[in-house]
Amino acid sequence: MLDAVLFDLWGTLARSVQTPGPMQVLAQALGIADDRDWKRRLERGMMLAPAAGIAGALRQLELHAGLRVVDEAARQRVLARWGEAEADVQLFDDVLPALAALRPRYRLGLCSNTQSFGLEFLARTGVWGQLDAAALSFEVGAVKPHPVMFATLCARLGVAPDRTLMVGDDPVADIGGARAAGLQALRIDRDGAGLATEEAIGSLAELRDRIAGFRS
Repeated sequence: MLDAVLFDLWGTLARSVQTPGPMQVLAQALGIADDRDWKRRLERGMMLAPAAGIAGALRQLELHAGLRVVDEAARQRVLARWGEAEADVQLFDDVLPALAALRPRYRLGLCSNTQSFGLEFLARTGVWGQLDAAALSFEVGAVKPHPVMFATLCARLGVAPDRTLMVGDDPVADIGGARAAGLQALRIDRDGAGLATEEAIGSLAELRDRIAGFRS
């Protein structure tokens, strides 16, 4: 039986509607956009400690991650795009109904690699009110797939890892990381590209029915 369901944030519960997204613009400004591991490098550089907004996160990247903004114009593009993105963050339409449906039966948690700023929408949209606990990388000091992220949240929820389901969109950080930490895991593939070839759901509206398969 399951006692808890954990959710990733970006790409699972929420998204920025800006194209290219703020992380992509940041990677371009730092000259690492062609690096296959650029997302992980940014997570490790700006999501392991609190920062004073995107300007503070840029300072962290430059001081501690060995990265440099290519020029002042690129810096201004990052600041502008991040401001636009924070104003345009959207929850996916299936999020609040899914949380409300699951909450009477399960403990719910948020397990996210995320920066410390631009998260006010979680309170404004009512997401925080549906959650029992969270483990956010900037306050835990680790990023998924590190097992301490999952262990921390299970401890905060008071649940055993093997009775906990992680739902996320990243096959390495969310799915592989959760399983390595002893949790069960289910991938959400909102683009549908992998639904025919892997065990995944396309929407959180499918989650209640799929949870039945994790109860034995």
